[in-house]
Amino acid sequence: MGAGASSAQQVVQEASDTQALEALTALYLQDASRAAMLVESAKSAALEQKESGAAPEATPEASKRDWDAFRAELCAEHNLARAKPLEYAETRVRPMLARFDDKRYRDDGGTNTTARVLLTQEGAAPVEDLLQALAAHEPCGALTLEAGLSGAAQRHAADLGYSGGMDHGGTDGSTVQTRIEAYGEWWGSCGENISLGFSGARNIVLWLLVDDGVPGRGHRKNILDAKFNVMGCSELREHVKLRQCIVFDYATGFGPKKNVIAVALQAEARAGNDRSGETSNLSISAEAQGEMNANVSAILDSLPHGLEQLKEEITTLLVPDAPGHPKVIIDYKPGSVEAKYITVADGKRSTRTRKATWATESQ
Repeated sequence: MGAGASSAQQVVQEASDTQALEALTALYLQDASRAAMLVESAKSAALEQKESGAAPEATPEASKRDWDAFRAELCAEHNLARAKPLEYAETRVRPMLARFDDKRYRDDGGTNTTARVLLTQEGAAPVEDLLQALAAHEPCGALTLEAGLSGAAQRHAADLGYSGGMDHGGTDGSTVQTRIEAYGEWWGSCGENISLGFSGARNIVLWLLVDDGVPGRGHRKNILDAKFNVMGCSELREHVKLRQCIVFDYATGFGPKKNVIAVALQAEARAGNDRSGETSNLSISAEAQGEMNANVSAILDSLPHGLEQLKEEITTLLVPDAPGHPKVIIDYKPGSVEAKYITVADGKRSTRTRKATWATESQ
């Protein structure tokens, strides 16, 4: 029994070593600088742990409460950079400059405790570049967390962690847009950031902003983009090649899909008209004057996050004493809405039209 257990353990260890070697070889072929950085980081972390007797850094506990708090911390880091760029530059970014030795960076994870050495691709250049970008950045609105976007991010993080992937394409052929659309309707712009190898909230956001080795600084642009109002993020997932990964999804506006279309189709079916194959083209109309009614209210409830101004405008017009006693006519279908406001004053009729579009799930 003892010999058999020893032999099995050896086989498992050899298999693990083979997988680790294959993963490291693949990474060297794809990105030699990052592979070298990880090897240096592993050496540094092992030395520090050996000297201090400390256990490897643990990720946050996988409970809903912990991950909600972690997401809030990540969102707060985003918002500090967006709303107070000069403060972020002085408290987070400028201190980094003293930690560089050519392309080597001594990283304490934002905790001022055990440090590791990172081998960067560009040295201090992107940090200096970030300081300039923050100095020129116009403060913009805070991001708010959306559960649907976090769901989309979680799906991709799980895929990356298991497959060892490092980009935005899913192993199932999914894209940023299709993953987000699986969880709700978005409008305006959408984007995604992926952080690999970092764990603390401050460090994750900081290094995405530094964007070492990334042409165009796309991660930085996403975080500072004033067009984005909502974000979601995954849990911190184990990654078979780079320790851990986390995914962020962003959008101008986002909201859950509603069942207005399904309800309308059911009504059509009850009336003997089967239009189940026409969902993407089905337009639902409703009108009201002087007060809100159930049909208009249902359509307003179906509009995604980001169209609050339009909802409020229509609600304000549908009261008994609204100037001009306007009639409101709304046409809705998946991905778009058109509202017409018709008023009559001094015998003259006038019409105003408001339109909005957003992305919706492929039908």
